[in-house]
Amino acid sequence: MKRRVTRILAIAMTLAAVSTAAKAESYVKAQMGITSPDGMDSGTILVLTYGMPRPDKQNVTYEFEFATTMTEPEEKYTIWGVTTTADLSYSTAAGYMVYGFPFGQKFSTNARIGLIYESLEVTASNAGASASSSETKFGFSFGLGLDYALTERTALTVNYTALRSNIDHTTLGIKYTF
Repeated sequence: MKRRVTRILAIAMTLAAVSTAAKAESYVKAQMGITSPDGMDSGTILVLTYGMPRPDKQNVTYEFEFATTMTEPEEKYTIWGVTTTADLSYSTAAGYMVYGFPFGQKFSTNARIGLIYESLEVTASNAGASASSSETKFGFSFGLGLDYALTERTALTVNYTALRSNIDHTTLGIKYTF
């Protein structure tokens, strides 16, 4: 719990710093979603994003994103009558290049690809013991999104992001453009 509070405070401070340096047409997104690692029950995730347009390319933006699990995905299995629970907790920091496809007055879709830093921790426990393992690594990530404009500056946003071959998340949230 202490680690989660620290993560949320780090996110809030980062967004405050970014918003003070925001340029015209930059945006922030706050999203909640479902993370579904292969073989595990789903968990929830918080995703915060800052995007800024590339000045020399129309429809191209750069996004900087932080994501963290709020409730951990888990898997339960029983061996010789002993039930073990494995929980997955992770945080990511990523940078994406995004290409937007606006259509109509209200809708736009986007595709993105980028580099991601992942910090994962798996904790396994049963009635008598507990163990954990952690891993950090860099990799590639991609995603797809859909925005629906609510006003001139706000939009409802839905995104799918694949982090690695067995972890992805789908999120729903609000986008605010400066």
